[in-house]
Amino acid sequence: MIGYDRPIARPVAALALAACLAGCAGRERPSARCERPSDPAVLLDLTNSAHARHLRDDARAAELSAVSYADATDGLHVAGQHRQAMEWCEALLFDEIARAHHVAPAQVRTALARQNDTPF
Repeated sequence: MIGYDRPIARPVAALALAACLAGCAGRERPSARCERPSDPAVLLDLTNSAHARHLRDDARAAELSAVSYADATDGLHVAGQHRQAMEWCEALLFDEIARAHHVAPAQVRTALARQNDTPF
């Protein structure tokens, strides 16, 4: 049996504890607000690849915001409530994006689906 050296055990334990605390210290709680960053209202021409990318990026940001919103909302422990909160927020944000860019909400959702279907 290998000998257990006690003098080194305390510093190793202290170092492990410090590493765990440092890893958690900088984390911010996700936003409990269903909102997207401000974006000027601009008519998008989805035949223009730059405009299509812009819509895709807005849709992706809305999706991430909706997940953060659901993650931060307290009391979503019953099965399905987290998903419902996320879907509600995502629909709200997609509608805002659609209005800001004069496109249909379905086009916002399609832009996101195209990004998620892109092969690697």
